[in-house]
Amino acid sequence: MIEQAFQMISDFLNNKYDPLEFSYDFPDFLIDKYEIMEKENKEVNDIFNDNMPEICAEYEMGANAGEFKQKVKSEYERALKAA
Repeated sequence: MIEQAFQMISDFLNNKYDPLEFSYDFPDFLIDKYEIMEKENKEVNDIFNDNMPEICAEYEMGANAGEFKQKVKSEYERALKAA
């Protein structure tokens, strides 16, 4: 599931995933797959769950799309280092 989470983010960063859809889908994915991802890699799961839901919510409430993408990229890079 960790790989699927990375793929979702990669698709978003490469403009293959609508930003608004991603902002809804990714937090839902984290909730649905929390236990599995926790077993796969606790550190990566913690990184994703610490900030990504809030980052997505900020975008849904009108945050700048470029800023949203940059914040997602930053979390993605942190998670990659922990993978």
